[in-house]
Amino acid sequence: LVVDGYFGVSGPFTISVYSNDNVYSSYNLPSKVPNALDMYTTGATHEGADPSFSACGQATGNASVWFYIVAPRDGEVSIDTFGSNYDTMLGVWRHESGGNTLMGCSNDAAGKKQSQVSFPVLAGQEFYFGVAQKGAETGGNLSLHLTSFADVTATHPLWRYVEGFFRQGITTGCATNPMRYCPAQQVTRAQMAVFIMRAKYGSGFVPANIEPDLFVDVPVVGMEWMEPGIEQFYQTSITTGCGGSIPGVDLRYCPSRGVTRGEMAVFLLRAISVTPVDFEPDIFVDVPTPGKEWMEPWIESLYMKGITTGCSGSTPGVDLRYCPEQIVTRAEMATFIDRAFSFPPLP
Repeated sequence: LVVDGYFGVSGPFTISVYSNDNVYSSYNLPSKVPNALDMYTTGATHEGADPSFSACGQATGNASVWFYIVAPRDGEVSIDTFGSNYDTMLGVWRHESGGNTLMGCSNDAAGKKQSQVSFPVLAGQEFYFGVAQKGAETGGNLSLHLTSFADVTATHPLWRYVEGFFRQGITTGCATNPMRYCPAQQVTRAQMAVFIMRAKYGSGFVPANIEPDLFVDVPVVGMEWMEPGIEQFYQTSITTGCGGSIPGVDLRYCPSRGVTRGEMAVFLLRAISVTPVDFEPDIFVDVPTPGKEWMEPWIESLYMKGITTGCSGSTPGVDLRYCPEQIVTRAEMATFIDRAFSFPPLP
């Protein structure tokens, strides 16, 4: 091994060599989720004592590298190799004094040549997992990710915001086994009220159930638990209900209706006590919306505070658009709330 300075540069050198070529010299990952790691695995081999990848249809895992982690919390964890440049297999084993128990194994996942395994964990449990080359023993550039949700991997452009949103305790996801967030699902006005109340007052906030009911269309059958959050949303003056209704007569909230990006701007800025400003010249080419001109200062102020960058495919100063009538998705909602309340994205 020869080390020299580029163009004669001298000084100390640090050489880092990963030695996780077998399960007994596994790379110790920090006990945290989410997490991400990139590693060059070319030259990795396999050892006869390594756990078998037979659950993936191949007894010997070629070019295998191994990792060890202690679960930081109870719940579910997803591990994937999406973004790697070679065909991977992935196996996860729980380590106990009596030996290792296979938790899951994956060859191809999500229509890709890479792998994903989701499994339940308890805080303090120890896990080994290996990533092996499928076929020839070559390896390559490995991208390894540990995420909270199986459907929001590190290849999703908003995954770090979703993880930060989850860490605040604002959401528990949309399903379990495996744990999912449903990032492309539209956000309803009822869900928006609950999310913003938790962001504003903390995940442990329990709103009071007001009697008599404030809205004639709340609660919704099957979602009765959302009623106190919606009523608190009204009591804090973040919403005035949905159009065409009268307080004390037929006040409606329209809880099952999707939240538009225009409505979201108003809700968020009211929640963080921002007074909107009407900027000239106009910032967006598609704002104001006819009939909703009053929303323009809120939308422009949302942009000036860095909470939105507009909608995709547009250019600031040229054709910047906000898409005010577009319905907000759950991934977008996580991003907007994180930015509005200064919640850090993770990792």
